[in-house]
Amino acid sequence: MATQGEVLLVNKFRQNRREGMPLVQAIKDGARSRLRLMLMTVLITSLGLLPAALSHGISSEMQKPLAIVIIGVLNTTTPLSLLILLTVYEWVYRNKQERKF
Repeated sequence: MATQGEVLLVNKFRQNRREGMPLVQAIKDGARSRLRLMLMTVLITSLGLLPAALSHGISSEMQKPLAIVIIGVLNTTTPLSLLILLTVYEWVYRNKQERKF
């Protein structure tokens, strides 16, 4: 899920650049427009797995740890990947522009 969100985010950056936006503005606008969608996806998935993470039934020995791990991974990778992706995209784009000249 995180990778799919990042691909959509990079596509939005590229679309903004093709429309003539400066690099920093294209990144800010792209992040702002896609952030809500990414956070909603993570929130809904986490809420959907919450009953499995809190269950104490017979089959919860396998479901509970898996649900806890998925919730934890989604809630940590989304913000971290956003920060890393924004930084790396700007760095790569600037290096690419410097090589052209």
